[in-house]
Amino acid sequence: MQLMSEAGMQELNWQQPEPSERKYILVASGETTGTLEFSEAKKARATVGENSYAFEGAFLKILLKRNEQDFAHFDPTNAISGLLVQPGKTVHHWRNKEYGFAEAVWVWQSSTGAELVRFSSNGVIVETAAADLEEVALLVTFGWFLIVVGRK
Repeated sequence: MQLMSEAGMQELNWQQPEPSERKYILVASGETTGTLEFSEAKKARATVGENSYAFEGAFLKILLKRNEQDFAHFDPTNAISGLLVQPGKTVHHWRNKEYGFAEAVWVWQSSTGAELVRFSSNGVIVETAAADLEEVALLVTFGWFLIVVGRK
């Protein structure tokens, strides 16, 4: 599996190889960079490089684990936004930037409002401001989790 740092600023796309399964792969330049697999409607495990994440919950609070240790939580502020909180670290904002008939655009933003990661029907874009962030793999996988859970 290609490391997120090796994927760099390439175009990233989430794909669902088998529509009947709730498993997704993150592809950069034809290589798998990460996976997201649901075991239940609101419970999933993600792997990106050497990190594995577990996401569980919906609406009220979502707990996040990295390599089997609790390390963050997501607090929805309403149906289309929320805060990713890592104690002692930066808070990241999740929001629906554009919602139109044909397409929704979701973004992770820094506490200053800078866009970090953008999700649209064209794929996932990691902005320059996020390229060196330790959390970029988390933002890309957890953002996709939120989009998939929101569809159901």
